[in-house]
Amino acid sequence: MKYLIVSGCSYTAKHHCWEDKNGKNHVDIKWAEHLKNMIDPNAEVINLGRSGAGNEYIYTSLKDEILKIDPKDILLVMAAWSGSTREDWKVPPSSDSSPPEWVHDNFGHRSNRPSYLHKDSYFMESRTHNWRWSLQRLSEQLGFKYLEFNMLNNLGEDLSKETPTHP
Repeated sequence: MKYLIVSGCSYTAKHHCWEDKNGKNHVDIKWAEHLKNMIDPNAEVINLGRSGAGNEYIYTSLKDEILKIDPKDILLVMAAWSGSTREDWKVPPSSDSSPPEWVHDNFGHRSNRPSYLHKDSYFMESRTHNWRWSLQRLSEQLGFKYLEFNMLNNLGEDLSKETPTHP
């Protein structure tokens, strides 16, 4: 079996629904399914997307899933990066039999980080650059195909520029 592994925010989430102007809910086929059908209809999509997900969740969910699968079976990994102001963290499980849960915060209001850092765009953008770089290196080391794109536009300064610490 070949796998297409994707992660992102609500635009990627498999079961995310949207409401039209008449109040009717819709769940569309997500881009990952369309992509799979174009590349290899027999592949399986592992869609890790979650509504409100930030880049820490996107990075961690992809990395954890990649490490569970033989790299020869990975058709493609795609990260649909979210806004750099979003934050994610794991909270302890509610019982001994349940896994830790991810909490997503679209605007960084609930974290324990000092409040002055919430508006520090360089700090927030630097974390995203580090996660992007890490997935690129992981793909090179394990030999699977990896693509990424900005699903949301507010990833900070021009990412085509090179800075000394984040090429």
